[in-house]
Amino acid sequence: MGIFAILIVASAVWIVQGDPEAPTEIAQNLTGTPAEIFDFDATPPPPTQAPSPTFPPEDTPTTGPTQPQGICNPLCLARMPSDERTGAFLMEFGAKVTYEHDGQAWVSVDNRMLAQFESDEFDFALVENVADTSQLYVLRLPEGVDRSAIESMGTIVDGVSNQFLVDIPGPPPYVRDIVNMGISIEKLPPLLPVIGQKSDLPAISDPGVVAESISVGQLKQRILDLEAMGGVDGALGSREYAQVGNVKAAEYLYRRLASYGLDVWYEDFIGDNGRLLLNVVGEIPGNDPSKIYLMTAHFDSIATDTNDPVLAPGALDNGSGIAVLLETARALSGYQLEHPVHIAFFNAEEYAMQGAHEFARHATTVESRPYAGAFNVDSVGASVGQNQLYVNANQSSLFLSNLLVDVNDRWGLGIAVWPSMSDKITADDTELNNFGIPAIMVASVLYGDPLINQSKDTVDAIDMWYLQAVGQLVTIAMANLVMPGGT
Repeated sequence: MGIFAILIVASAVWIVQGDPEAPTEIAQNLTGTPAEIFDFDATPPPPTQAPSPTFPPEDTPTTGPTQPQGICNPLCLARMPSDERTGAFLMEFGAKVTYEHDGQAWVSVDNRMLAQFESDEFDFALVENVADTSQLYVLRLPEGVDRSAIESMGTIVDGVSNQFLVDIPGPPPYVRDIVNMGISIEKLPPLLPVIGQKSDLPAISDPGVVAESISVGQLKQRILDLEAMGGVDGALGSREYAQVGNVKAAEYLYRRLASYGLDVWYEDFIGDNGRLLLNVVGEIPGNDPSKIYLMTAHFDSIATDTNDPVLAPGALDNGSGIAVLLETARALSGYQLEHPVHIAFFNAEEYAMQGAHEFARHATTVESRPYAGAFNVDSVGASVGQNQLYVNANQSSLFLSNLLVDVNDRWGLGIAVWPSMSDKITADDTELNNFGIPAIMVASVLYGDPLINQSKDTVDAIDMWYLQAVGQLVTIAMANLVMPGGT
C-alpha cells in the first residue's frame, strides 16, 4: 500500500453481513469447512521457485504430442521473418509470436516446431544462451548510433539490422540516458509453450459457482512465491522497484496469467529512478468489448522500518492482493464472459503510484479503452481479528461499492464491510479515477497500520480464510458484471 494512503475513513458505516467469526450456511456451502480444505496446524509449505523461464508453471495446459528429443528442452528462442508464411506456420501449431517489429519476429519453439522448420527449410536462426528470459530486452538503434552505445549494458545475444536482443542481468536497467540518445528499449516477453485454447466455454449462470474454486491453498502458495521473489535459496526477498526481484515478479505474473489462457502483455515506462519498469496486463475475452472491466493490484514492495530494499517480502502489501487477482483470473477464465476483464499488476505503487498513473494515462489517452469499472485490491486478509474490509469509492464508482455490499449480504460471506467516500484515502484507484476510470479501493488495512511496509510482512500476517472470503467477494462481484444480463 502506497505511502499516500491515510488512515482516515470518512463517514464510514460498518455493515456486518453475517457473523464474521463463522461462515454462514451459504458461505459454508460455497467454501467447505476449514478442516476439509486447509490444516492450520500443519507446517507451511516452502516457497516454490519461480517457474523456470523456459518451462511453464505446473498448471499450464499444453497441446500436441509428446515432445521428441532435441535441443529445445523444453523451449528455444528462434528469430525469423515476420511474414504470412511464419504466421500460417504458427497458427498451425497454435503458437504465438513472442515479439515482433520491423519485419522480424522472435518466437518460442519446441522440438516439434524446430523439426518442421528444418523440414520446410524455413529461414530462421536459433538464439543461444537465453535460459533466463527475465533478463532479455530488445533495443533498437536510430540511424547514426553505433552498437557500441549499448554494449556496456549487457551481452548482445542476437541482432539483425538495427535491432538487438540484449541480456541485461540484475535489477530493472537504468535507461534514461540511452532513451535520450533515441535508442528504444523494450522487455522481451517470456518464452511460453503452446497453450491449449479453451473452447465451448459455458456462460456464467451462477456467480457463486464461479467463486467456489477460489482456493486457500492456491492463495497461500502464490504469496509464498511472491515473498521469496529475488531471495536466494528460498529466503525472503524484495520486489522493490530497483531490485532484481521486481523484474522476476513481473515475469512470474506474466507466466501465471498466460497459464490460465489469458492474452498477456507488458506495458513499460521509465520510472522516476530512470529505470525501465513494467506493468503486467492480461485479458479474459468477452463477447461485447464496448465495455471492459478491470481488476488491479500493485506488485512492488518496500520496508520502511529498515529501509533495506533487499528485504521487503510484501506478503500482505501486496502479495495478498496479487493472489486474489490471480485466483479470480483463474476462476473467470473458465467461462465465456459477456464483457472482457483486464487483470493489471502495477509497478512502483510505493513510489507515488507511478505504474497506475502510466497505465491510466496510456489506457485513456493513447488507446481509449472503454473501462466501465475497476476494483483495486490492496493489502487484504490481514490477521486483525475483525474481518474488516475498507471499500472506498467516489460518486462515479459508488455502484461498485454498493455491489460489494450486496454480494457480501446475499452470499453471506461474513465480511465486515466499511464503505466510504473519502478523498483523503489515496491509492492506485485514485490514479484511475483521475483519468476517468471508475474505480474503488478494496483493503483490510490502510497506511499507518503496523503490518504495512515492514520487513516482517510475511504470510503469517494473513488470515487465509478471510483472504479466501475477500477473493470470493470480488470474484462474485465481477462475475455479476460480466454474466449475461449482468449488473
